[in-house]
Amino acid sequence: MDKGVDGPILRMASAFSVPAPVKVFFSVIFKESKWLAQGIALIEKRLNTTLEISSALPFNHTRYYDEEMGEGLQRVLAFACGLFPRVMLPFIKHLARSVEADLAEDGKRRVNIDPGFMTLEQVCLLTFKNYYHRFYLGYGVLAEITLIYRKGTYSPLQWTYPDYAEKELIRIFNEARPQFKTELAKGGWL
Repeated sequence: MDKGVDGPILRMASAFSVPAPVKVFFSVIFKESKWLAQGIALIEKRLNTTLEISSALPFNHTRYYDEEMGEGLQRVLAFACGLFPRVMLPFIKHLARSVEADLAEDGKRRVNIDPGFMTLEQVCLLTFKNYYHRFYLGYGVLAEITLIYRKGTYSPLQWTYPDYAEKELIRIFNEARPQFKTELAKGGWL
């Protein structure tokens, strides 16, 4: 066996520990409320949880979805009740894609569902697309650190999507943080 400076290479500087669970959320972009309701119901059923849903906000940061979904889109953030182990994150991304597909008609989505997760230190989005600021989780899914918590608020980074850098979305995440922290404490994670 190779020897490090201070013994076997297998000797670690720090002990292994399971990371704290996360607060999962879904950004749901929609045109018609009935498709939002159906999407939320499918997520709740498949994830076996309930979702706490923010007020709808206009989604006018890009025209990217207009051809597929129409104009006048809105967005809600739906936070899953309870905490989730990080190993579930790839499953959650695939679950979101399956709900989009189940509600689509003629290959066009009626809802766009982008899941993500909160930690006390960051807000991350889940994606299938690789890029230099994303890290691989498994099963084709990557995570992107989108906001970091500093000076009492979540703050954007150079690559943060403009809509996630807006005060209104940051306010929603900041308001969700104390409840998340309480859940972590109740679970013995703090």
